[in-house]
Amino acid sequence: MYKMYMLQSALFFGLFVSCFFAPPYMEKLFMGEDAFEKETDRDVSHFLTQLIGMSCFMASGILCTVAKYNTVAMNNAAAAGFALLSCYALFLHFGGRGASAGFTANFLGWGAFDAAIGVYFFVGKTAPAHAKED
Repeated sequence: MYKMYMLQSALFFGLFVSCFFAPPYMEKLFMGEDAFEKETDRDVSHFLTQLIGMSCFMASGILCTVAKYNTVAMNNAAAAGFALLSCYALFLHFGGRGASAGFTANFLGWGAFDAAIGVYFFVGKTAPAHAKED
């Protein structure tokens, strides 16, 4: 489980770098070229994208800590979190909310990815206490 937590931590850190330091790129990736009608909308979107980036940085740090001291309860909490992300992404895709909000990203892929990660955390085994000392 340690390696999976560290992989997720690295992914969240990558999202932090992308969202915080390159909000225009992330907005273009998810919403296309001409997503904003007013400059004020673009400014608000930059702020919210950077806020998401800071949240990803915090999640990255938390996952590093959980990687070293994971328990069954922490694995179940991580599984529930990724299941929630998966359900939300699938809701955005099948409910049409993503498209109606102007997103061009494929939320079906994100939903499947998050579901697979959630299942992995749910069925994963924690390391014995003595193995955590390295």
